[in-house]
Amino acid sequence: MNLASRVLAYVGSILIGVSLFAGRAQAAPLTYDEALSGDLGNAFPASEFTLDIGDNTVAGSTFYRSSGDFDFDTFAIVIPVGTRLTDVVFSFQATLLPGTAVGASEYILDEGNADVTFPYLAAYDVILTGPTAVHPFDGGLPVGSGTFVVQHYSLGASGNGFDADYDWTFTVEPEAIPEPASFVLIGVGLAGAWVRRRRQAAGLIAARSSRH
Repeated sequence: MNLASRVLAYVGSILIGVSLFAGRAQAAPLTYDEALSGDLGNAFPASEFTLDIGDNTVAGSTFYRSSGDFDFDTFAIVIPVGTRLTDVVFSFQATLLPGTAVGASEYILDEGNADVTFPYLAAYDVILTGPTAVHPFDGGLPVGSGTFVVQHYSLGASGNGFDADYDWTFTVEPEAIPEPASFVLIGVGLAGAWVRRRRQAAGLIAARSSRH
């Protein structure tokens, strides 16, 4: 196979990949609700969710009691090849029990689906009497394709405890890729350059032959 054929075959394979990616991108983003789909736990490997392009949501509830009863919600997310996670928002509505001044939850983002080890990609203490929406992992974003754990690392309160409903929103965007037309132009340009080099080489050989 000559160079021009190889270039055109390469461009064709890229265009097929772009088409497949565009088709996959039509899938709906994740929507998970503990109340409908089951409680999230704190064992590993954690429940794993594959995200898609757009805003993916995980909703649930957690609580803490000074008596020693509590609820951790840990899960893992999968970012597909060709996409990246660009933003994470944690929204909550907390109810403090009588005698409680403040409640807190710590969350950690790290690679893989196992108990996290330092250093992490990002960590954040959510103060449950503060703003109702925070961006806890900005320091670790964006991240590309792969599996990442969102570990509910700690719970605490200054008094008797709290109840909290929460919503995670994970924004996934496609990786920047050239437009299909750009691939075609690149391929045509490379093939044209190859043809010109062949013609120039042929002319040079002919000129040398005429001298002898």
